Amino acid sequence: MLKKLSLIGGAVAGILAATPSMADVPVINEGTTGVVVLTIAGSSAFQGAFENEVGASGATCTSAAIKYTATVTTAPAPGLFAYTCMSKVPGPFATSKPLLIYYRTEGGSIYGITPTVRASSTPLRLQLTAISNCTAVVSNASNCAVGTSFDAVSDTLAGTPTNVTTSNTDLGLSDVEPAMFTGTNYPDAGTYAKVAGPLTAAELSTLNGHKSILALQSFAVYTHNQASATGADAEFNNVGSLSKSVLAEIFKGTFNDWNQVPKADGSNTTVTSTSLPIVLCRREPGSGTQVSASVFFHKTGCKGGSDVFASQDNPGNLGTINQLTTTGNMQSCISNNPGAIGYTSSAANATGRTVLAIDGKSPLDGGSGKSIPVASGSYGFAYEMVALTRAGLTGDPSTLAGKLITTLQDYTKGPASLSISFLPTGSNGSHAGFPLDVSQKGPISCFSRSGSSCNDLADTGC
Repeated sequence: MLKKLSLIGGAVAGILAATPSMADVPVINEGTTGVVVLTIAGSSAFQGAFENEVGASGATCTSAAIKYTATVTTAPAPGLFAYTCMSKVPGPFATSKPLLIYYRTEGGSIYGITPTVRASSTPLRLQLTAISNCTAVVSNASNCAVGTSFDAVSDTLAGTPTNVTTSNTDLGLSDVEPAMFTGTNYPDAGTYAKVAGPLTAAELSTLNGHKSILALQSFAVYTHNQASATGADAEFNNVGSLSKSVLAEIFKGTFNDWNQVPKADGSNTTVTSTSLPIVLCRREPGSGTQVSASVFFHKTGCKGGSDVFASQDNPGNLGTINQLTTTGNMQSCISNNPGAIGYTSSAANATGRTVLAIDGKSPLDGGSGKSIPVASGSYGFAYEMVALTRAGLTGDPSTLAGKLITTLQDYTKGPASLSISFLPTGSNGSHAGFPLDVSQKGPISCFSRSGSSCNDLADTGC
């Protein structure tokens, strides 16, 4: 049964919206008196939602945070970021304090899991000290040179690394629960050396004891969309929708060309009438986005599931597979390659890529900016995102982590994002009826997987 929701209220301010003059935004680093430092790592899919939280419309900062981005001479750059601001009152603390929040998206969710529980796992992160190699802050943004190039396997920078250090994760963000990172969805030493080695039963037990479900996060399949296209490219632009079963076969590597892929309109024809090779853009082992896709399409890691997702080592019939380490790289792969298909957290269509409906269902809902199709149960490619705090985290960092978790769970304060539906837990629990009027950040969904990605997305009856 589909639940019906209505929305009230104005549009939510954009990520890192315009802020007061720089005289009102202090420059904060690790030497700032009283600074609270917190290291976050994990889901790159959630970065946009987090940036909204530390933006001008969020509940954490008095004004939009200054964002520092790691850069290298030779691309691609590692996903290493830092955000600085003064905390709101009321907020994490009784008085306003300078905040320095590091956020590593490089490598995805597994870096929000293993370095949270395994002391020997200390991946790179930014380090704002003298920040002499960072550019001047303009429009609340600065770039920090960290080296000449980055090696994702060894997690090292070439040249003379600056503005970086290694550390464990204080607050990990994962697109799915830790138990789902098994088999080919857990990186080996040839993928990410610093987190290699499967999670042990003891580590999983510790992680479960420090786990909080944040929200329901939806994902979407995207295809390349080419302006002024002709021939097979124009036909591909109009694919519109494919069945879940056909998508499962594409991601398995059964087909190698769009002229082999059956349409979903019952016409007994293929997506293109002439050749257009399939280019698969996929995430790497250790990515929560990759786990979500493999579970949704193949039930990987679940009873009756299979571990068959096409990869560079096992491409099936596919000729081109690009394996990416961040959401941004994934989006670029889809946008820049004719015939490309991939998946990220749900977002609006953009230049070069468009959402592909699954069995006629799409996470897009006419531009409201809210995840209504997920919240109402009509779109099922969605999983419960979790936060994991490091055992032994104390003091102000622990307080800040706890406040971020409760804020991110709260539909009146959490991130405004097309990919996020809130769950009827905590302060959201009093809003249990439908239709639900939502005047704040997003809808509350009665549909969940009840803590296990292997469960079907089902109406909990809230």
